Amino acid sequence: MKKATLNKLLASALAVALCVPVLLANPMTVNASVSGNTPVSGNVPSTSASTSEGSVSSSAVSLASHNTVIIGGKSVKSTVGGIFIATAVNGVAVTSPVASVNAAIGLTQADVDAGTNARFFICNSANKEMKAALQSAAAAAGKTVGAYLNIDLYTITKKGTVTAIRNTAEPITMTFGLPGRIANAGSSVSVICIDKDGKSVVMEDTDTDPKTLTVNTNVFGVYAIVY
Repeated sequence: MKKATLNKLLASALAVALCVPVLLANPMTVNASVSGNTPVSGNVPSTSASTSEGSVSSSAVSLASHNTVIIGGKSVKSTVGGIFIATAVNGVAVTSPVASVNAAIGLTQADVDAGTNARFFICNSANKEMKAALQSAAAAAGKTVGAYLNIDLYTITKKGTVTAIRNTAEPITMTFGLPGRIANAGSSVSVICIDKDGKSVVMEDTDTDPKTLTVNTNVFGVYAIVY
């Protein structure tokens, strides 16, 4: 095996080893009682060298709560951390106030004291079935798909029990950095997601910066950024 290839494999394995412990450690606390939901993407935090979406690359980034992300050339603080390995966008941050995120998931003081946490797992999507459904929804709306993402939200208990959150009681605001081909397209940008009932949900951009996309969402899974 060539040395360069071996180095890449070692880097990928190291990224996974580093990411999963951080996903479980020092996050913002949230309600563990939200349960029984399955992420549409099928993506679940794992100690394996791959997920259902393919191998985890060495570009994996662990983001703690309140860490700063550069999005559209601006510094943005994310109120919820996690594992971010999406290369289809230029940064992602949860921008809702912590209190709003807590309320959306149903946080209680008992959950806080017990050390239950919220974490995102965000990566490029390789889910062919969902991508086909989103492509059809985009075409029906006269839109072009610019990127597919998995936006998976989880609660994680202090003991390491992971529960997927498919929907929240109230919308959570997220901001994405747009790659140049989308930002410079001259069209309005939005997000399409398929909800648990199989219906397409459209989330419009709420900011005025052409380099960024901000949406209010209570549906998590596979997203298509369209323009």
